[in-house]
Amino acid sequence: MSIQDNMDLLNQYRDKFMHIFNVPLTRWMHPLYGFDIGAFDDWIKTPADISLRDHIFNIYGDEGVQIVLGVLGVQPKSEFTTEGQEENQ
Repeated sequence: MSIQDNMDLLNQYRDKFMHIFNVPLTRWMHPLYGFDIGAFDDWIKTPADISLRDHIFNIYGDEGVQIVLGVLGVQPKSEFTTEGQEENQ
């Protein structure tokens, strides 16, 4: 991703991230490197026997998972096409 892509993600998810996680997204979002998932994982204290995704879901629900996927540049599930749908509808 480019610096502009990372800045766009920061601007898009800044308020939602703060609302859900009660901490600024800028703590883990770097313009050049993007979202530091490792540092976020350390902060959220994911137990060794569970995935980060499951841990986020258990504490913050699906909205928390979708926000983290979003800042990683993965399309939120509401934007995914479903089976049988054309991408360019």
